[in-house]
Amino acid sequence: MNAVDRVTVRDRLLEVGRDQSLRRELGWETALDFIGDLGSHPLHFLFGVIFDYQIPYEKAWRAPFVLEGRLVERGIKFSAESIAKMSEEELAEILKRKPALHRFPGKVSKALIEAAKRVNTKYNSDPLSIWSDKPTAKQLEERFDDFWGIGQKNASMAVRLLVEWFNVEVSGDWSGIDVSGDRNVLRVFKRLGLIDKEEVGKAIQVARELNPSYPGALDFPAWAIGIKWCKSKNPECPSCPLGDICPKLL
Repeated sequence: MNAVDRVTVRDRLLEVGRDQSLRRELGWETALDFIGDLGSHPLHFLFGVIFDYQIPYEKAWRAPFVLEGRLVERGIKFSAESIAKMSEEELAEILKRKPALHRFPGKVSKALIEAAKRVNTKYNSDPLSIWSDKPTAKQLEERFDDFWGIGQKNASMAVRLLVEWFNVEVSGDWSGIDVSGDRNVLRVFKRLGLIDKEEVGKAIQVARELNPSYPGALDFPAWAIGIKWCKSKNPECPSCPLGDICPKLL
C-alpha cells in the first residue's frame, strides 16, 4: 500500500471514529455512563478495567458497583484496604454468586486483590493517584499495565477512556497513547494492508506512523469495524465504511 493509500485509510478510520451513533451502538460510552463522577469512583474505574475481559462492556462496567453491594452486605467496605485483606477464594465466591459477575472468577478475584494491594503500596491507598499527578500518556499506560491481569490492551483502553471521556489531563500531548492489541484491531489492520502479520508491535508502529499526534485514535474505529463488519468469518465487506478502499486481504 503506497503512502497516499495509507493516508486515505487513516482519514477514513478517523471519520469512523467520530461517528457518535456507532460509539453508542457498540457501548463505547458504557464506562462513562456507569462511572459518572470519576472523582467519586476511582476504584470502580480501576476494577472496571479489570472486569473488561471477555465479557460485554455493560456487564464489565456494572460489575464493580454490584460487587460493592455484595461486599457491603457482608460488612466489607469497598476500598483498596479492605479488598486487599480478602482471600482469592472468598472474593471468587462473591463473584460467582448468581448472577455471576464474570466467567473467570478465579483469575478476576486474583487481579482485583492484587490491584488493591498495589493501590495501597504504590498509591497510598488512593486509586485517584494513578492519574492525578498528570503523568505523560505513556507513563499512565505503563502504570495500568503494571497491574497484574490488565496488560497492554486494557491499559491502552483505560488511558483513552480517561483522556477522551473523563477529561483527565496528562503532561504533554497524546502521542504516547497507542492502539491496543485487540484481535479485532489486528485483523482489520492486516486486511487493510497496514500490517503483514497480526502482531501487536506492528499495529502499534503503523498507528504511530499514520497518526503520530494520537495513534490511539485509530483503535476504536478499527475495533468497531472488526466487531460490526470485518468479522473473522463471513465479513460484510459491501456495507463496511471502508469497503470501497480496502484491499480485502482476507
